[in-house]
Amino acid sequence: MVGPAYATASPLSQINHIVVIYQENWSFDSLYGKFPGANGIANAGNNVIQLDRQGRPYATLPQALNTNLKPAQPDKRFPNDLPVQPFDLGQYASADQKIGDPGVGFYQEQYQIDGGRMDKFVAWSQNNNGGLTMGYYDATNGPEGTLAQQYVLDDNFFHAAYGGSFLNAQWLICACTPVWLNAPTSMVAQLAPNGTLLKDGAVTPDGYAVNTVYSIDTPHPTGINATHLLSLQTNPTIGDRLTQANVSWAWYAGGWNNATSGNPDKLFQYHHQPYVYYANYAVGTSGRTHLKDEQDFLAALQSNNLPSVSFVKPIGEENEHPGYASLQAGQQHVADLVNAVMHSQYWSNSLIIITYDENGGFWDHVSPPKLDRWGDGTRVPAIVISPFAKQGFIDHTQYDTTSILKLIETRYNLQPLSNRDAQANDLAANCLTPAAPGGGPDAGGYNGYSAPGSIGLIPLLLFATLPSTELLPTTRRRNTEQPTKFHNASKIVAGLLAVTGLLGTTILAFDHVLKYAPLHTYALIAFIAIDFAMAGLTFRMPSKTTFTAAATWSTLRILLQFGDIFTGPQFHSSYVAFANFLFNPTLTTSGNLPGVPGALIDLIVLTQAIVIGIAWKARSLSTGMLYQ
Repeated sequence: MVGPAYATASPLSQINHIVVIYQENWSFDSLYGKFPGANGIANAGNNVIQLDRQGRPYATLPQALNTNLKPAQPDKRFPNDLPVQPFDLGQYASADQKIGDPGVGFYQEQYQIDGGRMDKFVAWSQNNNGGLTMGYYDATNGPEGTLAQQYVLDDNFFHAAYGGSFLNAQWLICACTPVWLNAPTSMVAQLAPNGTLLKDGAVTPDGYAVNTVYSIDTPHPTGINATHLLSLQTNPTIGDRLTQANVSWAWYAGGWNNATSGNPDKLFQYHHQPYVYYANYAVGTSGRTHLKDEQDFLAALQSNNLPSVSFVKPIGEENEHPGYASLQAGQQHVADLVNAVMHSQYWSNSLIIITYDENGGFWDHVSPPKLDRWGDGTRVPAIVISPFAKQGFIDHTQYDTTSILKLIETRYNLQPLSNRDAQANDLAANCLTPAAPGGGPDAGGYNGYSAPGSIGLIPLLLFATLPSTELLPTTRRRNTEQPTKFHNASKIVAGLLAVTGLLGTTILAFDHVLKYAPLHTYALIAFIAIDFAMAGLTFRMPSKTTFTAAATWSTLRILLQFGDIFTGPQFHSSYVAFANFLFNPTLTTSGNLPGVPGALIDLIVLTQAIVIGIAWKARSLSTGMLYQ
């Protein structure tokens, strides 16, 4: 289901599927501070300076801690005397390793920001892990950074609320802070008359839940006193708005099915599931059907069942959270999710957003805007990916988490949830570009989609330039001593190679997604051209050399074809998924006949295998040169 129509001139009106991938706990500078052209570490100036809680400059950074040990212990991979400045984490721990967790809290982050001076990240690290807060990985060429280079990187995007994952997940769906009046005293923070924090707590003195708490609904951790569980909330959410407008949507969480069946993964994060806190999505309600497992998202891409709006929350191992997850594993998982969308029938009208719930306690040099008592928090990365997205673009527009809500509200003509999303900038307002009818935006110098009809000219031209026996010098005549089987083999091999070229041309005609995948398009055009060229060469000038060339090309063609399949997002899932990719690959759009590209790929591989066999056998039939 889709919402009300928009003016055809608007690129957003052509977006029918919005996918939000919500990762964990990195600031912008801690991942993209070295990204070329972005507002990065080089622009930090005096915001690099770090002061202790008494306002005195640090001489060196404190020793980084390994927070995976209880209690936390010094992490000896990192020196204990690093200078007070941003440092490359990768020099001491590669991105595929786990590092400690600096931690972030509602009150602590406000102290770290220090009125916009950004000078107390070390001092107010929630986990007393200030030695890590100034660290960064250069993720420019990582799995997500590569996508940012190709599409849109937002370098002025802030998480909406101070503090951690619990509160910012709430702001992603309701632009609000949950209410907990009369919370247990042990859970309530204590503040001095001047607002100074005396004792940390999950709930503010006036009854708002700001740090991690769990819902009274399931799933939640076992063994928690029921009085310490947050009662169900009734604030409107973006899910409510979408449902009221008859727009399909779902929240897909990694590990959800196991958690709801009472067998949660050890790294399933209950407080990352914001809809569990709302009465409309409690167990037994109709709204509960919108809460699904991440595997259902992948299945929906294959089964013509993707909702208009999808939120994807990876499980702990794959969410990039420092401490219990590695950056590399999480980023690769996100790239695989994006690749799955790109190789689905939905890519041509999709918009994908990759962003982070909050900064995880990592330093950033840009002072966030002070909007209200809740935020904004520190700057975090955001990447926008779509066939309609500008290419290689850095968007400096000011956004925050509620800009995602504003985008959804704008696309589907929904009422805002609060003043914050009402006043936010639409995340897509400055990053989309109109696409030509029937085509996609230019990418990497690619200026349009080559129609299959024009490809037919390529083999004709190549064929026309091949030597003709009628034009050969009179001294070069066909050797009539060559066996008839040799000549017949040349005709068969040439015919099969021509069939392969025709199959490739048919794939190009059927597979509309190639409009938005120039590398695939150019590769397929090259394959088709070589197929026809080899067919002409084998037919007109058969010899041991040409048969060897035909067999070699067919072998290479098969390897390249399978190499392309191996890079598909489904290959790593299972052998069943791999077989499905062969017979019905995700490079198929609605409007394609079901399975056509996949079936043709199978025929190409089979045909090329036959060519290899016949061409290699034909080499032994030759008694000499075909021409003399």
